[in-house]
Amino acid sequence: MNIEQYIEGLKTLSLKQIELLKAIYYSPNHSCTAKELAKLLNYKSFNGANRQIGAIGQRFAQIKGVETKYYIDHNQERDAFFEHIGPYTKYGSVMHKELCQALENLKVVSTDKNQLVITDRLPTEILIFEEDQLLKEGKVTQVLVNKYERNSEARRNCIQHYGLKCRICEFDFQEVYGNIAEGYILVHHIVPLSELSGEYEVDPVRDLIPVCANCHSVIHLTRPAMKIEDLQKIVKKRFNK
Repeated sequence: MNIEQYIEGLKTLSLKQIELLKAIYYSPNHSCTAKELAKLLNYKSFNGANRQIGAIGQRFAQIKGVETKYYIDHNQERDAFFEHIGPYTKYGSVMHKELCQALENLKVVSTDKNQLVITDRLPTEILIFEEDQLLKEGKVTQVLVNKYERNSEARRNCIQHYGLKCRICEFDFQEVYGNIAEGYILVHHIVPLSELSGEYEVDPVRDLIPVCANCHSVIHLTRPAMKIEDLQKIVKKRFNK
């Protein structure tokens, strides 16, 4: 596939699928095994990562003129959809340079390793490459916020310590929504990033806490943001927990 075909395919992917590709892109040499991806994305096993890789590759395969190779699995021919992301080696999937370039062209990833402040969208909003067309059509108002880049390793360590359930109401996304929400939870910065100055090293246990989208929204209904223990008291009283 060429860069233009990848760009066309990327525009059809979900936010979750984009996050998986970003995880591979930011891995050393743009290479990552399914087990490493599962750890990065907080999946329970590598099977979830493999499912997403296959789904992304299949979507790319639907781009006009793209053919899919086959491989033999238990004496059966299967579509090698993963090849559209990159060849699989002993080091895992190695992302095609054309796909890397397409991610960069769409500004889904940053090539500036020293960048501390980035322009970001809320999780429920549109991706950066969708904005121009939607703005022209008058379908969306551009909402941008400056934030400090959230350290992905700190997020992983936070979730490894606390788990994937909301620490306020105990909501579990995968338990309710199934595999589509595997590994998903928001991570709240107890000290708001907007109040920090300069480079700041996050303590994953002291400074971060996993919360669901509802609780996270309520936390920020007050200024300053509501304390975790105060919202826990409200939830406990409401649901007799």
